[in-house]
Amino acid sequence: MERTKWWRDKLAENERLIERGLTIAKEAEQLCRAAGGPAAYLPAVEGQKALLDALKENDAFDRRYDLLQKMEIPAFGRAKKTDDKELCDRVKACRESVKKIFERLSDCYYDTSEHILATQRGAKTAAGELIRLTKDFIERFGLHKRERNVVDFSDMEHFALEILLQKSEDGTLVPTRAAKEYQDYFACVMVDEYQDSNYVQEYILKTVAREDNYFMVGDVKQSIYRFRLARPEIFMKKYALFQESQAGRNVRIDLNRNFRSRREVLESVNDVFERIMTSQSAGVSYDEQARLYVGAEYPAVEGQTQNTELVLIEKPKEYDDAIDIGDAKELEAYYIAGRIQDMIKQSFQIYDQKSRTAKTVSYGDIVILLRAMDDHEEALRKVFEKQGIPVYSATKTGYFSTLEVRTIISFLQTLDNPRQDIPLYGVMTSYIGGFTEEEAAKVKSGRNKKDGAGCLYDEVCSFREDAAAGQLGEKTAALMDMIAKYRRKAKYTGIRELLEEIYEKTGYLDYITALPGGKQRRANLMMLLERASDFEATSYHGLFHFVRYISQLKAQEVDYGEAGMLDEHADVVRIMTIHKSKGLEFPVCFLCGLGKKINRKDVSRPVLLETEYGIGLDHIDPALRVRRPTILKKSIADKIMADAISEEMRILYVAMTRAKEKLIMTGGVNDFDKTVEKWGKSGAAGCDNILQYTTYLDFLLAAYLGSGKGEAYILGIKIEDVIAHEKKDSFIAALSKEAVEDIGRLADPVWEQILEERFSVTYPYPELAGLYTKTTVSELKKAAYEDTEAYQMFDTQIREAYVPQFMRGEEEPSLGSRRGTAVHRIMELIEYGTLKNILKEEAAVSETGGYSKGGSGQKEIVDLVRQIMEKNIASGRLTKEAAELINVRKCAHFLASDLAGRMIKADREGRLYKEKSFFIGIPAKEIKEGFPQEETVLVQGVIDVYFEEEDGLVLLDYKTDRVAEAEELRSRYHIQMDLYARALEQITQKHVKEKLIYSFSLETTLRV
Repeated sequence: MERTKWWRDKLAENERLIERGLTIAKEAEQLCRAAGGPAAYLPAVEGQKALLDALKENDAFDRRYDLLQKMEIPAFGRAKKTDDKELCDRVKACRESVKKIFERLSDCYYDTSEHILATQRGAKTAAGELIRLTKDFIERFGLHKRERNVVDFSDMEHFALEILLQKSEDGTLVPTRAAKEYQDYFACVMVDEYQDSNYVQEYILKTVAREDNYFMVGDVKQSIYRFRLARPEIFMKKYALFQESQAGRNVRIDLNRNFRSRREVLESVNDVFERIMTSQSAGVSYDEQARLYVGAEYPAVEGQTQNTELVLIEKPKEYDDAIDIGDAKELEAYYIAGRIQDMIKQSFQIYDQKSRTAKTVSYGDIVILLRAMDDHEEALRKVFEKQGIPVYSATKTGYFSTLEVRTIISFLQTLDNPRQDIPLYGVMTSYIGGFTEEEAAKVKSGRNKKDGAGCLYDEVCSFREDAAAGQLGEKTAALMDMIAKYRRKAKYTGIRELLEEIYEKTGYLDYITALPGGKQRRANLMMLLERASDFEATSYHGLFHFVRYISQLKAQEVDYGEAGMLDEHADVVRIMTIHKSKGLEFPVCFLCGLGKKINRKDVSRPVLLETEYGIGLDHIDPALRVRRPTILKKSIADKIMADAISEEMRILYVAMTRAKEKLIMTGGVNDFDKTVEKWGKSGAAGCDNILQYTTYLDFLLAAYLGSGKGEAYILGIKIEDVIAHEKKDSFIAALSKEAVEDIGRLADPVWEQILEERFSVTYPYPELAGLYTKTTVSELKKAAYEDTEAYQMFDTQIREAYVPQFMRGEEEPSLGSRRGTAVHRIMELIEYGTLKNILKEEAAVSETGGYSKGGSGQKEIVDLVRQIMEKNIASGRLTKEAAELINVRKCAHFLASDLAGRMIKADREGRLYKEKSFFIGIPAKEIKEGFPQEETVLVQGVIDVYFEEEDGLVLLDYKTDRVAEAEELRSRYHIQMDLYARALEQITQKHVKEKLIYSFSLETTLRV
């Protein structure tokens, strides 16, 4: 292993861990010996230090393994009451840090070198086969692409390499003749964003450039495209190699002056990254050359603070309904909305670089940055719309829900079939129809209808024919004429042409363009024209098919996302990802969702790949039937995770440097005081352990609190503060008694009488309230159980003393439900007809009315159940999570019962049936007293198992409920079993002779 890079890197990391541990242990030792220090803690601290010294002196693998396996460190003694509490806490924090170092070292030295090498060699065969399959796939896939004359982007890169590079006689790569011609052809080769290059791109660029015309610009702190195979180490090698002198070749010019942001923003960035960004943690050391220096000139604003804020929003245990806050994301969104509204109302001043004057901030000057467009974006849009804040986000959804697209589609649906109330109403109350909601209500009330209730279209027509309808009649006539005109045109006009005429003749396109965010709205309508063109290119034509085409897209949740036509002057708050914001700048920047966990799924895959380390696989021991990761896979996992967190650190850097004048960062925490206390200790102990960070808040808190600058940046917010802010800004109208009474009065007494009659109608069939057409057996059982409980108005039983849940042996509802599902699944998967002869095949009814628990060879049956489980896990029919919830012994007990013997016999005769779903119709009156006899209710259910014997059917249901006695199960499930038996007899036309429940909790079978 000593010859491999991954092991050399691992050893170097171990040495750094030991050195850091010694530094922390020495600090703890000094604190214990200091005045007021906890001397009682000294033996434990010295024990840790002694072990670290021994590990440092003995670098042999097996020796370190022995030391870590046999380490005995004394526990902390009892500190004196006179000891300084702060010193005690600092020593405890140091001790915990060293313990974590021991854990990480033990994860490396977890076995002897002989065993570790054996497992590594055991995975070599699988790795070789994987490589062979991959090469075979690449070759065959390439052949198929060549047959179809197609290439992808990666192909183009590699084809370019084949043209530009060739192998010399000694095996080295040298430029081809074509490459040399390009070297002579290009005067300069200039590369921007060089930190995001990968090795293929680097070879291409170096091959076409000469030694004296290659210019690169980049900032490795902004390398955030690891998912595109960017390799920041390419940049760092040149950064270390090139000289700062201004003469000769390979010159490095540091451009560290920032001309974008205010001093307050840059200081907040420097305060974070000079603490957490090191060459080990991020690939670059945030030193004097890397830190940001002020280059922009911003005048001070009197009475206004530009300081960066880190707002920790404490998540409540319960959410208040006062402003409809549903979860932590919405709480954070309400806080941000409130801050934005405050900035607008209080005329927050920003500096206009073009006019070189101060101006009041507008919505268009504000951006909200997210790590990913997940639920946070949805919560922000929802809250902002409620608060009246114009917002735009370049998402891949939401196109069909926009006002402008929704209106035009409603118009097309109306042209296709005007007798649809909802689309017609949408057209009427839109700009195209011009009706107010009150006018539409008058039309819908049907004052002029003669033949009972009609659709909205009939009532519109009746208004048109009524000479007394006045101006409203003229509106309805104009609407009907327009609909009739375009219905005629739709018969011989293409969809795109029809839409273009509607846009132009109705003036809707001009109207929508004049609204706030009009450019975006116009782009959405123009995109609908493109969708119409795409549709007409298919074999389908006509309005009917286009309307259904759009309906199917919406039903199948195929959404194009809003058109990307937002101009730079649109006065809306933008929501975008940090990656999208790269290269952009904004006067006011909100960075939110910082409490979200960093994605660590990449290290949980069965096969791990790393460019330098290779392939990491698990070692599988078929004899012991165990799987464990090899030391190489563990090293690759650590490397991948360290690289991922390193990139997250650089992404945070990019996000914080987008702000020009004001940066506000927000994130949710469970407890503000505990969070601050935790990172106040951890941050002070050091920020070089990159794997300790799980959220962006961890980066920020470790830096600010560790440097003692927490008070300058950190602010705690509770839900009460957000609610108070929203209530303060809400307008509550004070109405007099007379004003309230006047609300219900209409100017037209005739209309008042009509509406009074309409709203006072009584439903003629109140006895049918609650009648449903379909239900399930579970719902009926639940309803019957609730009805039974309702008769007991007063609790007359003597209450027993409260017993905690864990002592009663009860489970959490979610766990119990999952356990029941898992047991039902394994019972379904058992192939009874193929089971071994150790199981009984004879039924023997016991004297108690249940079935005896006979059966021998319990151990063999337990092994058999485990084999069945492993077989189904391997085939994917049973998940590992479900298998862990199954009590193997209880399943074996069932298989050893006489009942299982009867099932085995039935299965071998082809008369055993499992998991059979059914629908039956039952008279409604049998479901609930008061329902009519002539109505039928569909009842749905699933029968666990039934089997046929000579004299009839046997119905069986598995139950995993934890109960004290069998009678409780009978009482709880007799309705369900009666319905199952009824359905079974109705479906099979055969008699159900027995209804049985097998209780896995009681390990017995009972009759129902």
